[in-house]
Amino acid sequence: MSVVSHSTKNLAPQARAGHWNAVIADAYFPLHLTFRDAGAFDGKLELQSLGDLSLSRLQTQPVQYERHPRHIAGTSEEQYLITIPRRSPVEFRQMGREL
Repeated sequence: MSVVSHSTKNLAPQARAGHWNAVIADAYFPLHLTFRDAGAFDGKLELQSLGDLSLSRLQTQPVQYERHPRHIAGTSEEQYLITIPRRSPVEFRQMGREL
């Protein structure tokens, strides 16, 4: 089992947001990302595939991830994202509900 790593560390500030959007879409599914400061954003993702299941470790500065109807319009499979926060709280909101 190999681990694939992605980082914004050595990218030019103007390339960070676009790169991170592509990394997240490839690792999970398409999302709309809103950065507090796109040019100063720093993120790291380590991804390990375990057959139909994947395990990831995500470390980032503050960013908001949103999934809109256009992101799931062509999706036929169910997708689950299980999150275990380690250092700071994570908030989820869906269809007017918040956890």
